[in-house]
Amino acid sequence: MRSPAVADARQRGAAPAALPVPSAVRHVGWVLIVGGALGLAAAFLLTVEKIILAGDPTYQPTCSINPVLSCGSVMVTPQAEAFGFPNPLLGIAGFSVVTTLGVVQLAGARLPGWIWQGLPAGTVFRTRFGRWLFFPSG
Repeated sequence: MRSPAVADARQRGAAPAALPVPSAVRHVGWVLIVGGALGLAAAFLLTVEKIILAGDPTYQPTCSINPVLSCGSVMVTPQAEAFGFPNPLLGIAGFSVVTTLGVVQLAGARLPGWIWQGLPAGTVFRTRFGRWLFFPSG
């Protein structure tokens, strides 16, 4: 049953006032926004460094911390372009989706369940893919 205010607003042709977003939903939205933005920034940096490395094979990427944690050594392996293009482009696309979901969540939109089921599925894929990429760095 609709509230009288919503019915009155519809009769006048006005949009009803937005309902407040519960605090738990806001927290999830902010976590998605902050995490997605950080991941997007990292993926963008990795993409830029991959492009620089393609032009200058002697370039030492900033993410190469030591011989064990070295993204520079991974960037030159066939695994770095597992799908025919640089892997950080997957991160740009994926983290853009995560950030957008956070904004949509904060806006109070109700999304279908398959979207929320896809989020952990994407996280599992990303984690396993990252683990697969970790082995060439050692």
